[in-house]
Amino acid sequence: MKQGIFAFFIILFSSNFLFGQIINPKKLDDEISSLNNKHLYEKSILKLQEILDNPDASHFDKYNAYLQKYYTYKRVSDFTTALENIELARKEGILSNKKEECLSKIAIEDIFMKIEIQEFAEVKKILPEAQKKINLKLVDPDTQGFYLCTLAIIENLDKKYKEADKHLDQAIAIFKKNNPRHLPNVYIKKIEVYKAIGDKKKVIDAYNEGLYYAKKYNVKVYEKGLYESMAQFYRENYNPKLIEYYLNLSVQTAIASYKSLNESEKLKRLELKILADKEKEKEKYALATFSVTFIFFTLLTLYLFSLNKHHKKKRFIIQQENQKILSELQLVMKEKQTDESNLQLKEQELSERQLQILELIKKGKSNKEIASELYISENTVKYHLKIIYNILDIENRFQLKK
Repeated sequence: MKQGIFAFFIILFSSNFLFGQIINPKKLDDEISSLNNKHLYEKSILKLQEILDNPDASHFDKYNAYLQKYYTYKRVSDFTTALENIELARKEGILSNKKEECLSKIAIEDIFMKIEIQEFAEVKKILPEAQKKINLKLVDPDTQGFYLCTLAIIENLDKKYKEADKHLDQAIAIFKKNNPRHLPNVYIKKIEVYKAIGDKKKVIDAYNEGLYYAKKYNVKVYEKGLYESMAQFYRENYNPKLIEYYLNLSVQTAIASYKSLNESEKLKRLELKILADKEKEKEKYALATFSVTFIFFTLLTLYLFSLNKHHKKKRFIIQQENQKILSELQLVMKEKQTDESNLQLKEQELSERQLQILELIKKGKSNKEIASELYISENTVKYHLKIIYNILDIENRFQLKK
């Protein structure tokens, strides 16, 4: 009898390891968010890698770790690596005991990513089907709030201003209760709605409310966004002095929050280092990481100095290379007309934004020039180019037809 009771407790205790989780998702989210808000992205990656390397981690644990890596890379605008991690999160989520919760969250993140890279037409296309997979009751309050903001963005584009304002009010209520630091983001969206309906007083009120919370919680990225929104507002209302005033504030805020020119590259180097040094002693690992970081910053400093000094010369070289590319493309076009027809058919599968980028590539524009002309980041251009190459089944921009 005693042996049976003892065996029962052994099984009960062991089940915590077999079926339980080693992390608290909310606590992990708070910890990684705190590190990322301080620009300590390397510490975030190290923390998440510990979870992924833990043999006791459940599928749900790994899902949360990959999801937080997705957020981290998204914060540094490395959308390609972010998408790789969200796909890994999707695979772990499907295998977990909370499949519906995981898929609801990822369906919403798919929409968020397309909003992030300004694929608004694509969002309109996928939203009805995505909503069938989404159960808002299963996702965290922050995700609910951002989802309502996304709906408001689409409604504002469709001139459904009352519906947009209503969803933004609902988002404000959620963030006030759960995470007030995100309130400035909602007020930025409200500024866009009030600009569209021409209510200047509400624009200014929304700006003041948003700025209050941005300063209170020291969220520089939202503060910068508010300044940029007001600069655009006064540009549309033609007030040069206020345009300059808010643009100056935006620049000052950007400088204050500046930490690195290429956080994405640092994180990739760090992950490679983790794989290489996994079995080394902690002291040796720390020394190696410091050396790599020091070399990276040294090379980055030299690169920036060289870029500043030889900007004009480099631009001339790029123009020559682009001209050479165009000549080669014309030659290929004459020699392979059949391939050109197939390529044109595949181009029909591209989104509107990707077609815009394709046209600019054909005009000989560099990634930096494309980013400037379309008002997006260079990382976003690289993300779209990767999709274009996959769809057109090519390896580089030299194979694109004029």
